[in-house]
Amino acid sequence: MTNEPLLVALLALGGLAAATLLGLALAGLFVVTDSLLVVVLAHYVVNATEFVVAEGLGWEPFG
Repeated sequence: MTNEPLLVALLALGGLAAATLLGLALAGLFVVTDSLLVVVLAHYVVNATEFVVAEGLGWEPFG
């Protein structure tokens, strides 16, 4: 018997938690700065960093 469904569920919950925390952080940034441009730039930096780590450095955390 394999624990694959449990692993998938845990990974999904981790992704949900990370997306929620990032959303709350970006919402807080908007409240503090009152600028949507700052939020868009912060989101871009997060996405670009994720891309560089995954593609540029070849890091694959799950396989």
